[in-house]
Amino acid sequence: MPRRLPWGRTASKLQIVLAAILVPTAFVACVLPWWKHHDRVLWAQLNEQSNTLFSAGRFVEMEPVAKRVAALALHSPWLKTERIVSVYNLASIYNLQARYAEAEPVYRKSYELSQKLLAENDGDRILPIQGLAHLYYDQGRYAEAEPLLQQAAGLSERVYGPDHPYVASALTLLSYIRLHDGRYAASQAMVERALTIRVKQIHNDPDPVGVALDDLAEIYGRLDRPGVAEALRRRALALRVQAHGTRHRDVAYTMERLAGLWMNTPVPKSHDHRMAMMPALLLLRQDYAITSRHLGPGHPDAARALNALAEIQQRMYHPLRAEQLYREAILIAIANQGPKHHLVGRPLAGLASLYKDAHRYAEAQMAALQAIDVYESTFGPDTDYILTSLRILGRIANEQLQLKDALAYYTRALAIADKTRPPGDSQLASLRREFTELQERIRAGETPPQKTGTGQHTGAASQDAAASLQALPLAMLSSHP
Repeated sequence: MPRRLPWGRTASKLQIVLAAILVPTAFVACVLPWWKHHDRVLWAQLNEQSNTLFSAGRFVEMEPVAKRVAALALHSPWLKTERIVSVYNLASIYNLQARYAEAEPVYRKSYELSQKLLAENDGDRILPIQGLAHLYYDQGRYAEAEPLLQQAAGLSERVYGPDHPYVASALTLLSYIRLHDGRYAASQAMVERALTIRVKQIHNDPDPVGVALDDLAEIYGRLDRPGVAEALRRRALALRVQAHGTRHRDVAYTMERLAGLWMNTPVPKSHDHRMAMMPALLLLRQDYAITSRHLGPGHPDAARALNALAEIQQRMYHPLRAEQLYREAILIAIANQGPKHHLVGRPLAGLASLYKDAHRYAEAQMAALQAIDVYESTFGPDTDYILTSLRILGRIANEQLQLKDALAYYTRALAIADKTRPPGDSQLASLRREFTELQERIRAGETPPQKTGTGQHTGAASQDAAASLQALPLAMLSSHP
């Protein structure tokens, strides 16, 4: 018997079946476009808000917004490509705040989504690859970063051509790795190619050109061409100020590197040394103020800026100020990245130099050995970074007439410098000169003096220092206030 509909008409079974099919279909056909549009509009609004906060350096406020953007993209069936970008952006926030343990699984998630959802030659695969590589680079995990960067550079070139900014970005990070390994020629070639690419887009944004010039200046600085390096770095700073203004964290980093060049420029004897250092000191103070305001005083970049301030205070003969700044830099670096990160090694080497100049030999040796241990755990036993500490240990042993120990330190330092330094390098020449003088002293048959007083560098002191490596940061911070 036909059923009576509410408005009085009757319907057959066929009509009821058709209605059961067509009504939900019509409902879905009407609702789905609205749902899809709603998700896309909401995602775009939240993502724009997140990007605005990122540009302002307001990472604490940005994080909950970025989490909401990522959650929306992951749960919406319409936002497949947006999932990759959203998860990548969330990981980048963690990475910028040195929250590496949180950043790595999120970067990996972005990378896995790109491999799953995108075609093999899709350009949207590049960003997750570079993000994961950048994370590894920031942690000093260069062996893991290098193949990813090579993959990113190859994919960028296949998809976008050889002159795309993505190619330049990958080449820039690869050049940093080559620079850390002492492969200056390869690093220079990559930076120059990246610079050529960046110059073609300078009308869009001058900042990438400034970055490339800054990187090229770093290489010329390593090649003992300070005049060229300074000219490049001044131009880089002008371009970055043009792009961001004077109070941006990226501008602060270029300020720090320019100040480093000025710091290492020899001061004529007729000039007042402290006055000659003042321009660099002012730049470094500005660098720390900008960095700590944007990223917080506990960020690794703040530790880097503090270490640069400590180095110039040491050169201006303010050892107490320098020591305190070195200690603060060590504490921040350890708190963020653990005791074996290369950011811990630099202030440790600085402390070793400071203690050596103050004839606090046992502490200098302890700090130098710890710096070597940190750098070796990150870069391996033949890294250029341990040259300063080996030289300090050699000089301490030489001054105490422990000539066999000094010879061992200098021999190892020279073996590393010969592999990592370019011909004509001033540090390599200086090492060879000191090594020759040491050999002459040994041939002359000089003998060790009698042990007198405390703080002398003896074999027992060396063993005690080596045994105290793990506790060094705490030991330093609890002594000599």
